[in-house]
Amino acid sequence: MGSLPKRAIELQEKQGLIRYVVFDILEYNGTSLINKPLTTRQSYLAKLYNEQLYKNEYIDLSIPCVDNRKLLQEAKDNNYEGIMLKNKDALYVPSKRPEHNWYKIKRHMTDDVVIMG
Repeated sequence: MGSLPKRAIELQEKQGLIRYVVFDILEYNGTSLINKPLTTRQSYLAKLYNEQLYKNEYIDLSIPCVDNRKLLQEAKDNNYEGIMLKNKDALYVPSKRPEHNWYKIKRHMTDDVVIMG
């Protein structure tokens, strides 16, 4: 991300290929899923993935997890940035980030500050 093609290829040869992980779907076969809860949208996504995307070696399906502590430990062990916690009943709201739908849990506590003097 953010690299010119030549540099992106060099980085992938050195660090491994980029994988694209799909985690949500807003439409399936012309039917809008926006007003469906996340769990319903993910079931449609799993169906699409199994029908068309699983053969693509660069695309993975995000798998819901109920053991958040285990998932955070896996993120720490593999030097991932962190994990996302999502409300399973949340509806998709275009152009908004509704409160209490998603939480980002980072491996390290960080603060963004403005130095005033």
